[in-house]
Amino acid sequence: MTSAEPVLDVDDIQGHVLTGFGRAFELLLGLKVHEDSIEETKQILRTIVEDVTPGRSTAVAKAQRRLLALSGVTPMAPPKSGLAIAFSAVGLAKFGGNPADIVDPIFQMGPARSAAALGDWVGVDGRPQDWKFGATTEREPDVLFIIASAIEEEVNTAADRYLAMLGDRCAIVFRECGRRINRDAEHFGFVDGVSQPGIRGRIDETTFLTPRAYPAGDPQSVMWARPGQRLTWPGQFIFGYAGLDPDALQQPGPVVAEHNKLLHNGSLLVIRRLSQDVGLFWRAMKDLASQLSTQTGMVWTAEQAAARCVGRWKDGTPVSLSPDREDDEISNNFYRRNGFRYVTPVSPATLQDEDGRHTFSGAAADPLGKACPFFGHIRKVNPRDQSHDFGGVGSTLSSQMLRRGVPFGPDWTGVDDGADRGLMFMSYQTSIQHGFFRLMTEWVKDATRPIPGGVDPIIGRAPEGGRRLQMLWGAKQIAVTLQGDFVRATGAGYFFTPGIRTLRTLVSAPGV
Repeated sequence: MTSAEPVLDVDDIQGHVLTGFGRAFELLLGLKVHEDSIEETKQILRTIVEDVTPGRSTAVAKAQRRLLALSGVTPMAPPKSGLAIAFSAVGLAKFGGNPADIVDPIFQMGPARSAAALGDWVGVDGRPQDWKFGATTEREPDVLFIIASAIEEEVNTAADRYLAMLGDRCAIVFRECGRRINRDAEHFGFVDGVSQPGIRGRIDETTFLTPRAYPAGDPQSVMWARPGQRLTWPGQFIFGYAGLDPDALQQPGPVVAEHNKLLHNGSLLVIRRLSQDVGLFWRAMKDLASQLSTQTGMVWTAEQAAARCVGRWKDGTPVSLSPDREDDEISNNFYRRNGFRYVTPVSPATLQDEDGRHTFSGAAADPLGKACPFFGHIRKVNPRDQSHDFGGVGSTLSSQMLRRGVPFGPDWTGVDDGADRGLMFMSYQTSIQHGFFRLMTEWVKDATRPIPGGVDPIIGRAPEGGRRLQMLWGAKQIAVTLQGDFVRATGAGYFFTPGIRTLRTLVSAPGV
């Protein structure tokens, strides 16, 4: 019910946390502040902080884009730059915050010390190999800027302006400009970011942050914003709000960091620079298709094999709804492309949104993994309504994150050109330990969890001899081997993204 959901402080929560910027270009700029320049840097940041984009602005812009999308019109993002600012644990301490207030062992551990547990390549000293940032204290940024715009020139101009203001008080640790590829695809060619949790809460007394398509009288409206988008409490992602109670999903759980002023309206940000070897990926998919052809007695293509590994076709069609081919009637439908569950069918419904009434035809389930194998990437990291080793739906929700990825590097043209391309993965949560880290270490890397089927074929590191993937084909269980590692971390960072009022406090003069 509306009355149970809090009014979120959207003028204080940073917009990149709340909804993302939704613009074509995002530039990430990581800076190391020199010890003898901290106070001068604070003074300059007082001006820059006023450019930070609040959640109210991004929520309104997202609502406008959504309405255009529902109307079949290609939305255009406004050419105004967006800005988010975050601090690493070391950076937070430099600016007068207390990193110990963030009671998260993975945040405290830092990206380098947690790399081995995540399956990253590390040397004999345990340090990550080939990272562009984050592998050592010297290469870990204190401050991170995320700058966004619809125009590439604008993000670079903004970054150059901030760097000119800061002068030699800071050193550049890394600078990476990413851009959205056609239809929000990543470099392997698959539409990304289709599924996001629905945040409970309101922008004001009458407006939900996450729009509700199920009418208030529909029983589904209690737990679902729209087909496939389950609602969860904001404390899962933003400090200072009710979190999730895994045993009573409709009811708010305890407030997360209730009495901590530093953390209020902030969130923890994970960044992973993931390089993608596109040529190797498609060669491996061709080999996998050959194995599947032998095992099943029918001809498989590389695209069909890849769809099973991802859990979606390139256009975003879930394989659980269309196992044989892409279906633009699903992928182009705002509600159908994510409106599915694995164990229980989704019932037909009449949906209501800003664009009018829509008939949702329902969606079949796939409990045995006949269409989407248990090893499929989107099923591996989000089993939806399927019970697993942690428990049920509540434990799945407690591991979900707000994802904000952006591709970097040149488009793939079908030629192995050796170019550095990939995805700048970003996620927001209030617990890295129970969100990102748990998914990566206990599900992605493990062939038997959350449901036995194999190591994640996309982002899981292949064990010696390759990944053994098992799937049901008719009444027969078949097994194939997927060789190669197509995604490799080449940088990482853990950051605290404060509320805007806290940002102003951190950059204030001593005693303020």
